[in-house]
Amino acid sequence: MKRILVPILAFGIFFSCSTSDNRTKSAEKIAEMEHIVLTDAHSIKPETADSLVVMYQNFVKENPQDSLSPAYLFRAADILANRKECLKAIDLLDKLVKDYPKSSYAPEASFLKGVIFQDVCLNKEKAEESFNEFIAKYPDSPLVNDAKGLLILNKTEDEFELIRQWEEKAEKENQ
Repeated sequence: MKRILVPILAFGIFFSCSTSDNRTKSAEKIAEMEHIVLTDAHSIKPETADSLVVMYQNFVKENPQDSLSPAYLFRAADILANRKECLKAIDLLDKLVKDYPKSSYAPEASFLKGVIFQDVCLNKEKAEESFNEFIAKYPDSPLVNDAKGLLILNKTEDEFELIRQWEEKAEKENQ
């Protein structure tokens, strides 16, 4: 029995150390790439951004239970949204909320989904649906008031008219 158990334990220890080393190396490579991207944020090359997104996705695939995985999904979605890759960004945010519902990133990812639909995809209907889902799912989030404001803005054809209405309302309340 000992002859079988010792090799199995040795293999298990080796494998877990190897996995931990891969995780550490991946996280270090990501940190290096983030440094490059953030140092030269004004002229990010598309291929650099793509590489970072792939690195984030590979890390999450290889380390799904790691505490960094929700953060990396969020960052990848943010990069994709800034690159105007609407649906890819939305897919990653959906994955984050579904796979990591208890993560501190989940409420913000749900909110960001509405923002991306509104500002990147230019889809007011999907934005409204996303903001309403966010408000229902995370009613205590500090972003709820922002979502409600964006819903109002989303329904308004003329943003300047909306601002005038808010200013008039504020004046009446101050009198």
